[in-house]
Amino acid sequence: MRTSSNPRAGFSLIEVLIASILITMIFGALSAMMQSGTNAFHQGVSSSTAESTARRGLDRIAAQFSDSEVAQLQAQVVPTLGASLLTFHRSTGAAGGVITWGNDNVVQFQLQASEADDGIDNDGDGLIDEGEVVLIENVGLADQRTTVLCPNVREYLEGETPNGLDDNGNGLIDEQGLSFDVVGETLVIRLSVERRNETGRRTWRTVETSVWIRN
Repeated sequence: MRTSSNPRAGFSLIEVLIASILITMIFGALSAMMQSGTNAFHQGVSSSTAESTARRGLDRIAAQFSDSEVAQLQAQVVPTLGASLLTFHRSTGAAGGVITWGNDNVVQFQLQASEADDGIDNDGDGLIDEGEVVLIENVGLADQRTTVLCPNVREYLEGETPNGLDDNGNGLIDEQGLSFDVVGETLVIRLSVERRNETGRRTWRTVETSVWIRN
């Protein structure tokens, strides 16, 4: 009896091509998953850092007004616009039953030294027209000093653009990244902080608090 066989010595070209395509697709999917995970990690770190910076900055800002009074602050706040600068005085005691106040102090938003208000990323950090919140104590005196309370502050509060409208629906128009509003005996402070992560994506966090101020 005779048998005839035609054993295959290897894979055909089509089989090799199909296998190569499948392997490429598998590695591509794995690479995309890894990249997505990496991006999510960087975004999470950036968001957490922005949140921490904003909370810490807001606490430092709010602490400055614990000894102020409504009359000193109310006059500086435009009802529909709020304010991004407040001049205040700290209580130094009382004389004859009347509270005495110290020198002028200012908390304000200002552009960072490396930025200009021109819609351009002047310092190359991926952020545009970003600023900082500063405390200026003893304004105009020989011992005047300036302290940065919070860096990386957005020029405008989250959701706002300079268009004469209340874009974010909080009752104020075109408010900046630091926004003060006085409601009765309460000072409302809002702050938006922005960061850029390792992948170049920007993220921001907005925080708000209220401080009771005396009459």
